[in-house]
Amino acid sequence: MFSEFYQAQVLNIQRASIRGLKTMLSVTHAPDWARPENVRGVEDGPSENTADWAAFVGRLVRDVKPEFIDAIELWNEPNLIREWRGKPISGSEYFKYFRAAYEIIQQEQMSGRSVLKPDHRIMVITAGPAPTVTFTGSTIGDREFIQQLYDAGLANLGSDVVLGVHPYGWGNPPEARCCQAAPGVTGWFEHPSFYFLETLENYREIMRRNNHAQGKMWITEFGWATYDGLIRSDGSPAEADAGVGWQNLIDADQQAKYIVRAFRLAQQPPYYDYLGPMILWNLNYSMIPGILDKGGEQAGFSILAGDGSARPAFEALREALH
Repeated sequence: MFSEFYQAQVLNIQRASIRGLKTMLSVTHAPDWARPENVRGVEDGPSENTADWAAFVGRLVRDVKPEFIDAIELWNEPNLIREWRGKPISGSEYFKYFRAAYEIIQQEQMSGRSVLKPDHRIMVITAGPAPTVTFTGSTIGDREFIQQLYDAGLANLGSDVVLGVHPYGWGNPPEARCCQAAPGVTGWFEHPSFYFLETLENYREIMRRNNHAQGKMWITEFGWATYDGLIRSDGSPAEADAGVGWQNLIDADQQAKYIVRAFRLAQQPPYYDYLGPMILWNLNYSMIPGILDKGGEQAGFSILAGDGSARPAFEALREALH
């Protein structure tokens, strides 16, 4: 029996769709009871078997009803051990879970086809990998991970499958390519994974090499982070945790400019030919109680301040719409 919270969210998704909003679901965790016993309670990771995972995804689609779902992203950054604890960390291992969920989504669409929307299809998105390099046992480089997806058969699936990507830029401008530091950038510029545009272009080349040039990428996370202008609960200036020093490389005005320029860049050729929706991360993590006092990494990406007021990035996006 699903909880009242679950049932309420099902209704919220349906209502959003009825009102004309596009809906994208993201399934990113497995409950402890479904995970391998030796990692229960440790970070995040997939279920012990693909059957439990696929059964949940299928039940979710059935409960919401396919016509109310425009897209589903399956997991988040599984090239990081903290997101994939308990199973071998590889694109081929993740693809077992992706394929199992994809197939059951297809089944649910066929059996639950709407008379009013007979041609409706759910777009199924691979989990966006974190831009990184390979550290044995803890990460797999994003480029390597995507190649492993293709080695496992990604290009053989339908046109309703898209590649989820997370092209973060750290302190580097959206148009920059590796590896020349911009003014004021003193680190996090020495590798292609630190660059928004170069990451997209590298992924596109992998797609071409694997006979998937007709495929699309959806940017399900991107953004630039800075603690500039954020305030602790005692009224003093907030500071990012020492482990995320790249959040000190740009100020709030640069954050705003980079975000808007990234959106505009993606709307120009050749990028608009293969890029789908772009989802900025994030709106308001800075409002989580205590996060600014702790210097939490997520808060620097927020476009709202801790008190809910607009940061320059929020204002710049609002202006860009007019």
